[in-house]
Amino acid sequence: HAWQGGGKVFLTTPGKSARLKKKNLKGSVKAMEIHYTPKGVCSRQIDIVVEDGVIQSVKFTGGCNGNTQGVAALAQGMKVQEYLNRCKGIHCGARPTSCPDQLAQALSQAVEDGRITL
Repeated sequence: HAWQGGGKVFLTTPGKSARLKKKNLKGSVKAMEIHYTPKGVCSRQIDIVVEDGVIQSVKFTGGCNGNTQGVAALAQGMKVQEYLNRCKGIHCGARPTSCPDQLAQALSQAVEDGRITL
């Protein structure tokens, strides 16, 4: 896996350099797998699968275990735009960001880059 720099979306395959990765999960439907290195929070990585504008799964590595599991469970099945509306800009204590906000940043960047559509 190629993980570098904070706040960047890296889509990877083991043994390959960072690149876009589309995955066939349900027959012919294509899903987008996003690997994101958050910055300014305790979690070290966020792995996301989005299919047809809907968050299919989220996995945080590191961070507050109960909170990140809760965020992941609540985000699953939610439309990307709805998640952005609800969670973008959330702070963690005095930090200007949070794990929910970093997930929103990952999704926003993927939308801006045209990797996922709303």
